[in-house]
Amino acid sequence: MFPDLTTQLRTVELGTWSLTLELPCDIDEIIDYYAQHHAADINLLPYYAELWPSAVALANFLLSWNYRLTGAQVIELGCGLGLPSLVAAGRGARVLATDFHPHNEYFLRRNIALNDLANIAYCLLDWNSPPPNLSADIIIGSDLIYESRNVEPFVQCTAALCKPNGVLVLADPGRPHLQNTVLLLRNRGFHDTLHIVDDIFIIEFLNAASSTR
Repeated sequence: MFPDLTTQLRTVELGTWSLTLELPCDIDEIIDYYAQHHAADINLLPYYAELWPSAVALANFLLSWNYRLTGAQVIELGCGLGLPSLVAAGRGARVLATDFHPHNEYFLRRNIALNDLANIAYCLLDWNSPPPNLSADIIIGSDLIYESRNVEPFVQCTAALCKPNGVLVLADPGRPHLQNTVLLLRNRGFHDTLHIVDDIFIIEFLNAASSTR
């Protein structure tokens, strides 16, 4: 936890659900911290500290998704504060929340505890080198491809982690690299279906490839 960082509790209303998140009170405060202590490392930009609209839209989609989440293995990529993971766990999935940033774990674990959820694990994950023994029925992620350098690692990681006949659910606000990401996933054997939730693109990809490895 960062010294002197002020945080707040925010209630997120999702249909009939109400979840509580802890997050920084002032995003500028945490940006200033990284500017002072980690200015040379662009990988440490604190994107995880914001509750992004795509995460809320993905959480809403998962809440009403006509898919059997109970007992399913779910991996969230770039989980940040963890809202979609909380919803997936609340619907009975076994969730592994992952992120590349080394400092989001405090907030993720606090938000798990605040909502009294036990079936969420956490680990750091580099999309360039996913563990060979890691896979899931469902991969979820929100607003992950905001930089071009993220696209190919994201596609490769997803193809490695998503089981055959598994599903990727990606929420995106319409970033410039979204179309290229969709095309690359199609080339990997994923079939896509588009949904719109709160002006956010929710793309459901079925992994129709016979093998992801």
